[in-house]
Amino acid sequence: MKAIAKLALALATVGTCAGALADTAYDRDQERRARNRDEAVAKWEQQQADRASYDRRDDRYDNDHRTVGQKIEHAGHSTEHFVERQGHKAENFTERQADKVRRFGERQQDKFHQPAHPAREDDKRPSAMGK
Repeated sequence: MKAIAKLALALATVGTCAGALADTAYDRDQERRARNRDEAVAKWEQQQADRASYDRRDDRYDNDHRTVGQKIEHAGHSTEHFVERQGHKAENFTERQADKVRRFGERQQDKFHQPAHPAREDDKRPSAMGK
């Protein structure tokens, strides 16, 4: 019987140690879960605050009760104001582009030495062809 008593005592000791280790692991697990829960709640609250500010931002557009004609008129005034700020750059855009094309053509003619007025196809005389 002595052997059975020793074995029972040893098993009880091992069980107690295992239970103590399990309790500390359980406590650490609970602490980790509580931290995670707090972080998740903080993140959710931040998202709700961001969503609320986003929704308030959209209210500006919902409160715009102007008619289409009023919006078009506003856009026209904005464009005029932009042109005034830019000087006459926007108005002269087409002329500037045409000048660039002309200068490019002149540079190409100078580069490749092409005659300014080539001979017409219907004039096949030798003098017309430069001979």
